Amino acid sequence: MNDEVMSLCIEMNNLSSRAGSHRVVKKYMFSVHAGIILKQDPSTFQPPELLPELERAVTKFKDVFDSIHSKGKQCPLKKQANNLIASFATLTQECSEFNVNVGSFAHVDLEDYPKKDTLCDCGFFGLKYVENYDGKSMREFKQEDMARYRMDVAHNLFIHPMNNAPMERAFREVLAA
Repeated sequence: MNDEVMSLCIEMNNLSSRAGSHRVVKKYMFSVHAGIILKQDPSTFQPPELLPELERAVTKFKDVFDSIHSKGKQCPLKKQANNLIASFATLTQECSEFNVNVGSFAHVDLEDYPKKDTLCDCGFFGLKYVENYDGKSMREFKQEDMARYRMDVAHNLFIHPMNNAPMERAFREVLAA
């Protein structure tokens, strides 16, 4: 999944979450751009660049999921995850309206969640994590589910009300490929 498709999926999730019932857990996903900036070395991080995104996302805990199956080893993306968390804490300190110390949030390394054995489908696993995690537990899904899920994501992007691409042109392009 490329950055453009992932960005669309993230925006669809965030719109859906904001529009949902007040009883439903709100799940906010940072943009691909924010993720790239946050996972860099914290010493080079520039908080003002992401303040608008922070203002849309307020939560009391953080969970990090790495979709790569690491069988007893430290997760391969641990350094990037730690950079992301440190930069996020710095970002929240820069926001005057954000009066919560993110550095004090519990950091839980969850073990019991689906992982994949390949280097494919990272973005789709990320979307499934958001979809299936309620803040306490992860509903089970398998790597074998990803083929169908890829089709579902494509379908949802295609029929989304904000998709203003002419349908006929899209069909012709698909058939011509």
